[in-house]
This record gives sequence, C-alpha cells and structure tokens, in this order.
Amino acid sequence: MFRTQVPFRAKLGTSPLRTTYFEHIVGVAHYFYDWLVFRPEVRLDYTSGAKAIANGTKRQMFTFSADLIIRF
Repeated sequence: MFRTQVPFRAKLGTSPLRTTYFEHIVGVAHYFYDWLVFRPEVRLDYTSGAKAIANGTKRQMFTFSADLIIRF
C-alpha cells in the first residue's frame, strides 16, 4: 500500500508558520492466518518551507506504526 496526501498550505491564522505540509505512507498487510493480520507502516511528514515539526526544530519526521488484527 502507498498513500500520499495532497499538499496542505497553512494560511496565516490557521498555523503560526506559513508553509506547505506533505505526507507519504507506505504499508503492507501480512496475513499469518485468515484470522490474524499484521499491518506495519512507515510515514514521512515534511514541510517545504519553515521548520514546523518538533517545536520548530525540524522539517521532517518519520513515524513507524503497526496493527495486529485478530478476527473472531
């Protein structure tokens, strides 16, 4: 799975920093059994202008997350 979000342009009043935000996600779904699914994903968030992430110290951030789904 791959997902990318259309750039979001923050306007003055919406955010203290005027910049464009981007997001990209890559993930997979691994079926161990019909009733057990593991879904890890990696996400990249970044801005094109101002340092608006991590209290204004960075322009990009990686996030790793996962789901373990048990069907019953």
